[in-house]
This record gives sequence, C-alpha cells and structure tokens, in this order.
Amino acid sequence: MIVADTRIARASSRGVFALLIDCSLRPQSKPECFSGGMTMTIGSRQAHFALGVIIVAIAALALDTVSAMAAQYAHERLWSDLLARPSGPGAFRFLLQPTTAAIVALRDGIADARASRSPYLAGMLRVPAEGRARLRDGMHRTRRIMILGIAMDSIYQLAVLKTLYPLELILIVLLLCFVPYLLLRGPFARIARWWLLHRTAG
Repeated sequence: MIVADTRIARASSRGVFALLIDCSLRPQSKPECFSGGMTMTIGSRQAHFALGVIIVAIAALALDTVSAMAAQYAHERLWSDLLARPSGPGAFRFLLQPTTAAIVALRDGIADARASRSPYLAGMLRVPAEGRARLRDGMHRTRRIMILGIAMDSIYQLAVLKTLYPLELILIVLLLCFVPYLLLRGPFARIARWWLLHRTAG
C-alpha cells in the first residue's frame, strides 16, 4: 500500500491531473480510482485517529483538573477538621487518650528495662527483623485505647460533621493513641534502666 501510494505521489503532474479528471467524471467509481494506494482512505483514518487522540487528551486533562481540585478540597477540609477538634465537643480526649497511652508506655518501658530489651523505637529501627514483631506488640498493647479513640471520634464526626471520614478517624486515633506510646516507651525504658542500675549499685 505504502509503495503504491509513493508511486502516485511521484507521478507527473499530467498523470495526476488526468487521474483526478477521470475520477470526477466517474464519482461512483472513486474507490477504484484510488485503489492503488487507498490515499483517501488512509487520510480519513489518520484524521479520525488524530481526532481521537485530541479527544482523549482533552478528557485526560479535564479528569486531572477535577482530581486536583478534589484533592485540594479534601486536603483543606482535612486540616480544617483536624484543627477544629481540640476546641470542639469532646476536646478532653486530646488530654485523656495521650495520657493513657503514656501510662501504658511507662508500664511497658519498665518491663523492657527489667528484661534488658532494647528501647522500643530504637530497637525497631536498628533491628528491622524485630521491627514488625515489636510494632504488632505495641499495637496490641494499645488496642483498647485505640478502640476507645475510634468510638469517640466516630461520635464526634457524626454529631458535628454529620458524616464519617475514615481517613480523619485513622489519623486522629494514631496521633492521640499510638504515637505517644511509640515515642515514650523507649525513653521510659532508659529512665527505668538507669534507675534500676543506680538502685542496684546503691
């Protein structure tokens, strides 16, 4: 097809002119006149393909714009809702839940010191093989606090926001219930180890 089309393109102007006149005189046989290279058919297909590419590009651009706007709105709503929680109903949980997590971290830190285990977070980072096991252990020990946090934040969202946002729920529960435990268990273990050593030495 391409070879035949090239031959037509390289034909003399007289031959092309004669071919066009012949096809114009016989409109019902235009496909036969160009059957050698199917020039018009190929051109039509190329035009449709180009039009399809343009339509797909426009649709992709529109979808990307809508997604960006939705993501920006979700990001703004997320931070707005999170910052409004400490001053809204149930604000006492911002003190209650981290304090409860700190008490559990103190208990487990003392247990780590007595068992001569490495500090919690430092041990997770230094020994990756033990990281998952210690993470599961921490999640297990704070499970009751997190269940309480899930219940309290669900009630807050349904009462104040009139809907439920799972991402906000997860962030609040982790920030209030697990992050304090994660950060404090190791320092408490160091303090307890220091105290035990000095008591033994004394």
